[in-house]
Amino acid sequence: MKETLHILLIEDNPGDAELMRVILEDIADPQYLIRNVQRLAVALEVVRRDHFDIIILDLGLPDSSGLATLRAVIQAAPELPVVVLTGMLDEQIGLDAVKAGAQDFLIKGQIGAQLLIRVLRYAYERNQSEIDLRNSELQTRTILDAIDNQILLMGTDYRIKWPNMKACEAAGLAREQIVGKFCYELWPRQTEMCTDCPVEKAIATGEYQFEHRRTKIGKTWDIKACPVRDQSGAITSIVELRNDISEQVLLEEQFFQAQKMEAVGRLAGGVAHDFNNMLSVILGCGELAKELAPKEGQLREYIDEILNAGVRSAALVRQLLAFSRKQTINPQIVDCNAVIENSQKMLKRLIGEDIEFHFIPAADLWTVMIDPSQLDQILANLTVNARDAILGNGVLAVETANVVLDEYYCATHVYAKPGNYVCLSLSDTGSGMSKEVMAQIFEPFFTTKKVGQGTGLGMSTIFGIVKQNNGHINVYSEVGVGTTVKVYLPSSDGEALQKIEQKSIENFAGDETILVVEDDPAILYLCRTILTGYGYTVITEIDPRMAIEHTLQKGDGIALLLSDVIMPHMNGEELRLALEKHLPAIKTIFMTGNTADIIAHQGIMPSGINFLQKPFTKEQLAQRVREVLDS
Repeated sequence: MKETLHILLIEDNPGDAELMRVILEDIADPQYLIRNVQRLAVALEVVRRDHFDIIILDLGLPDSSGLATLRAVIQAAPELPVVVLTGMLDEQIGLDAVKAGAQDFLIKGQIGAQLLIRVLRYAYERNQSEIDLRNSELQTRTILDAIDNQILLMGTDYRIKWPNMKACEAAGLAREQIVGKFCYELWPRQTEMCTDCPVEKAIATGEYQFEHRRTKIGKTWDIKACPVRDQSGAITSIVELRNDISEQVLLEEQFFQAQKMEAVGRLAGGVAHDFNNMLSVILGCGELAKELAPKEGQLREYIDEILNAGVRSAALVRQLLAFSRKQTINPQIVDCNAVIENSQKMLKRLIGEDIEFHFIPAADLWTVMIDPSQLDQILANLTVNARDAILGNGVLAVETANVVLDEYYCATHVYAKPGNYVCLSLSDTGSGMSKEVMAQIFEPFFTTKKVGQGTGLGMSTIFGIVKQNNGHINVYSEVGVGTTVKVYLPSSDGEALQKIEQKSIENFAGDETILVVEDDPAILYLCRTILTGYGYTVITEIDPRMAIEHTLQKGDGIALLLSDVIMPHMNGEELRLALEKHLPAIKTIFMTGNTADIIAHQGIMPSGINFLQKPFTKEQLAQRVREVLDS
């Protein structure tokens, strides 16, 4: 105990007050300093102003009586221990007072020195222990709330006893709303225990459990479950840690793909270099043999075939060298708009009359440093791919734009580097590609065309050209809808950054509620992370049907729909029309990897609708959302 304890004695009977004073003032260790007041009102004023360690309270005062007196004192000084004084016939009131928050009670007429000292000592020490325990629990919970993982403490019945702040944020619920729920209820659309649940295993085995789990909406989680035991060794509860590693897994996949492409590129470059040497011999000797051969006859024909095959092989080697970024180039300052404008006739001839060609040039387009022949290769290869993907009538749209890729965008695209770029976008209304095909499109000799209709080097050549020029390429495709290829080439204009209006991040912030609907979990996660960071309340759904259901149940506060265009079960326009029946004032932004021109051609987005093209940067998304909300 402390060497000196300050006691506030709230007692209107002078005799009882004097008795207390006489007993306590004779004690040297600890020393008791007593202050006596006779009324509750005075006591409440004093206790708020001055320091005390213990309160001794008579429940019968001139201006208050009973447990109401105790409650008023506890409310005014919740951290101080209170010892209640009762009359000889009021022992039950003393017990009730302890239940109401008093540390102990004393019966007047039965107060001896030893009893009084013992009661005060125990009251003070118990109160200090309770304060220390509360502080320890508060400190522990503060630490757990600061951790970036979701942490759940649950009973052996799988009901949650306590969630940390990260778990509350992920569920979109307050702590008291989560307590009592089953652990599996925090997984999206989960209605029963997970198969091979690590929590269940931890309870059954009494040992730490760990697993990677893939959820129904495509996210990947690290799950850890650890049993908590009491002093007897019995399991009383389970601590579960959840960590969303979806973005990490995505980056690892991109990194492994980058490593694979780099290895294939080195192999292709080595093979092409050696093969070029052999082709030089074949073509050179062929030419010499042709000069010695008769001008007529089969020998001359055989030599011509050899030379033709050699020329075709040399073209393949040049493509391999382009992929491996080892071909000889002559970079120049190039205006992409001018190159495309001059190439329009050639590109239109490549696609034929059944396919419409649209060119949408950006005003004040920055220049790039590239070999013009390489830019021609990019345009020609992408145009041929678009033509082959379109069956019958269709559209090929070529678009240019000035783009700034920020660090946030580059953090989720391992090939990209922050900076100013000219974006060359080619979009078609062809058959599109599956995810399995998308994963291999840059690999040399991979092709979906029939035998004899393609070498499989078109996209790999483009990949090599873009990488050689320190650029970035992104492909977006939907089966049955079309494909958009975006090539980002570094701007050669040193003043480019100054041409973009710099806006404060605060200008894009808001507190509205936004519904994001997207069937790609990675994009869904990206949108939620960006918009939440700007202060918005974000509701995410991977299925448009669930978005409609959510809106009908509790969607009155939704100000904006941010939706993909092509999704399972219904497209973005159908979703917009369904939501507007319930929320006529809701605003909508459609996002897609295709251009607005292509989407409108498909008849699934009306003209004049708000539109955001993938891929977008953090600032582009926030700015577009703010513009639409303020419009």
